[in-house]
Formats: sequence, structure tokens, C-alpha cells
Amino acid sequence: MKKRTVLVVCTANSCRSQMAEGIIRYLYGDRVEVYSAGVLSSFVHPLAIEIMYDIDIDISFHQSKSVEDLPLQGFDFIVTLSDFSRDHVSLNLLSGFRLHWPFDDPAFYDKEKFSEVRDLLFSAFKDKFSEYLR
Repeated sequence: MKKRTVLVVCTANSCRSQMAEGIIRYLYGDRVEVYSAGVLSSFVHPLAIEIMYDIDIDISFHQSKSVEDLPLQGFDFIVTLSDFSRDHVSLNLLSGFRLHWPFDDPAFYDKEKFSEVRDLLFSAFKDKFSEYLR
């Protein structure tokens, strides 16, 4: 069976989309090939790496990239995690079923906010996204 492809996009590909990529790979890695990107690239936030370690998911090897860094291939699903990414990324060149699930950007907050967003992402992808993979 061919794996389905998922692209997760947020503003800078440093927090939300990086955590979502790790969560999706953890939950559905046997069925899904997952990529993350941002409107622009920056760095993977150290607190994102740290709080993902807290739930035994390693994203320390991830690298930040922009949507423009990805090959223009068709994705089965494109999930935008911020209004900015939904409104400012030229996703019209990328095909795929679109989902928009905006989450607060924890980048300018503390570890508690990162954990809160991680838990919300985990719930969304575990509970809601599984329905799309049937």
C-alpha cells in the first residue's frame, strides 16, 4: 500500500509544524509520509525539541525549511496551522486536500505554552486526522 503524503505548514517552521511533523510520524508513520515547512524558514526552536522529548518523540534532527524549498509534488493533505500560512503561502501550486487548524504560536512564550500547543496538536492529529486516513 502506498503511503499518503502530508504537508504541515506554519509561519516559520520552527515550532508548530515541526511538532506536528513529529506527532504525525509517531502516530501514522507506517501509513503516512509527512513533511513540514513554513512561509519562511528559520530554525527549529529548542523548546519545541525539548517538549517533544518529554513525550518520547525526537525532532532534534529536523531542519527548518520554507514551502519553496520543497519539490512541487502533489500532497494528499496540506494542513495549515496558522492564519498567516493559510493566507500567505502560495499553495495553489500544490495539490491536496486542505485542512486549516490554527494554533497559537508558542515561539515567544515559555515551556508551558509549548507543552499546551503540543498537547493540542497531538489531540487534533490523533482524534481528528485519523478520520481522514480511513
